[in-house]
Amino acid sequence: MGEIMMERIFKQTLPSMNQEALLDLVYASPLAKKLILELHLSKEEVLNNVDKILFFVQQNACCEQCQSLKDCKKTKKGTQLYLNKEENSNVLVETIRICDYYQEFYQKEQRLLYSFYSMETIFSQHRLQEFRSICLQLPKSFQTMYLKLYHHSSTKGCYLQIKDSRQRKIFEIGLLSTLLHQYRCSLVKISQFLSDLKALFADKNGYEDLLMKVYQCDVLILDDIGGESITSWSRDDILLPLLNARIDQHLTTIFISEFSLEQLPLLYTIQKDHLKAEKLISKMKELMD
Repeated sequence: MGEIMMERIFKQTLPSMNQEALLDLVYASPLAKKLILELHLSKEEVLNNVDKILFFVQQNACCEQCQSLKDCKKTKKGTQLYLNKEENSNVLVETIRICDYYQEFYQKEQRLLYSFYSMETIFSQHRLQEFRSICLQLPKSFQTMYLKLYHHSSTKGCYLQIKDSRQRKIFEIGLLSTLLHQYRCSLVKISQFLSDLKALFADKNGYEDLLMKVYQCDVLILDDIGGESITSWSRDDILLPLLNARIDQHLTTIFISEFSLEQLPLLYTIQKDHLKAEKLISKMKELMD
């Protein structure tokens, strides 16, 4: 409604101004001057479309300072008003399109198959500098794997022990935000994933669809390894087949935990069945470069 009223105000007040005053008003805006140069508008064309040019400036002025979709101050985020010259006419035609930041958001959203965090959280809480700082503290195995992913080379994965929960969250969100430029990804917090699967026991298609999102994604981030409520079902029927599938398909899997790799055999042992726990850990190691 505010946008419509602004356009009406322009149309009501502008006719009372002389041509020079109108041109001064238009050229006072760097955004308007940029538009005029891009469209090669003559003085006559500018005067014929003053209301549209000023409305374009009013709608897009905030876009000049915007650096991401989360910074968008518009009611309908990610939209921009565009002006183009109508062919064989001096009339400017208005169109609404999505901006580059929304396009990036949409493309990443399509590549995020399953996640403990929403896309809105990933975009609003991504702290690039903190993410880079955490990366520098991680073992060489991560640096090697990440470099291979960056260059689109085949790579397995790695195991990362990150004890601080805040650091782990910033790292995971930063990692997802960078990987989603090129890869289909899933971020699985094991305890939540098991709960989601249990909720789908009565929905065979939904259950299998969720499994496929983690079986077949290019990069799988498994968070909170060893921190879930471990049962024979979660270990032998869910995790083990998942790891086997990713080994067979040569897909990248990143394990993140507050526990060390050496602690996992004890954590995954249930009623002295240590051989099954060791089998699971050996599969994890097969997925590490």
